[in-house]
Amino acid sequence: MLLAWPGRAVAHEPIFGIGPRVIWKDGFGFEIAYGRERSGPFDTSSLEYELLYGITPDLAVTVAVPQVLSRRTGAGAGAGIGDVGVRLKWRFFRRDVRGGVYHAAVIAGLELPTAATAPVRLGSGTRDALLGLAAGFEGRRWLWFASARYKRNGRTDAGVDVGDATLLDAAIGVRPVRTAYRKPDTVVMAELNYRSGDPWRSGSAVVPNTGGKVLFLSAGVWFTYRNHAFKPGLQVPVYTSLNGIQERPDWRLVLAYEIHLDGVLGR
Repeated sequence: MLLAWPGRAVAHEPIFGIGPRVIWKDGFGFEIAYGRERSGPFDTSSLEYELLYGITPDLAVTVAVPQVLSRRTGAGAGAGIGDVGVRLKWRFFRRDVRGGVYHAAVIAGLELPTAATAPVRLGSGTRDALLGLAAGFEGRRWLWFASARYKRNGRTDAGVDVGDATLLDAAIGVRPVRTAYRKPDTVVMAELNYRSGDPWRSGSAVVPNTGGKVLFLSAGVWFTYRNHAFKPGLQVPVYTSLNGIQERPDWRLVLAYEIHLDGVLGR
C-alpha cells in the first residue's frame, strides 16, 4: 500500500545530470518523463518510468524503464521498450549546516539489452555497467551539484565492442523567491553536461564514424509542492567534436512529473 507523506518534500536534483540525493527508509519515488530529441534525420519521442525505493536512509535503488513512442530515421521507424536500467545510490556523506546541507554519494548501475535493434535501434544492444560519484549543496537560496560517471559498455551480438563513455555534469540552481517549507516552491537551474564516447571496435579495427565529444548547456525549472514536482527542461549542444561523419545533436526536451510516497507495510 502506498500513502502520500505530506510532511516530506521532493528533493531538488539536476534534470539532465544526477545528484547525491536519496530517499528515506521504505520511501518510494515515482517519476514519469516525456522526452523529445532531434539529431539530424533522427527524431525520437519517448516516455521513461522510474521507481525509487529507500533501502536505508542512505541507500536507494532505482529501476528505469524507457518506452520509445517513436524513433524515426532515414531508414524507417520503430517503437517499443528501450534498455532497462537498475541503479544503486549510497550516500556516504552528509553534513547539515545553517540554511543548507552538503552531501555526496557513490552510484553504481547496470543497463540491460532489453531494447529492439531492428528495424530501428532502440537501445545499445549491450549489457553496460556504470560507476560514478555525485556531490552537492542545497541551501535556502542557492543549490549546486556535480557528478562524474564512467560507463563500461559491452559487446553486441555481432561482436562489436561499443565504446566506453565518460559523463561529467555540473549544475547550479537558485530560488527567485524563498518560500515557507509547506508552500509551493520554484527553483531555476542551469547545467553543463559533457559526454565523451570512445570509438567502437570490431576486433582490432576501429568502426568508422563512432565516438566523440559533446558539451551541452541545459536549463530547467523545478515547480514543487510538498511531495509533488513538475520539471521541464531543455538541452542544446554548445560544443561538438564527433569522429567521422555523424549526426550532430540538435536539442532535447524533457517534461517530467515526480512524486515521493511512503511505503506502509503491515500497519
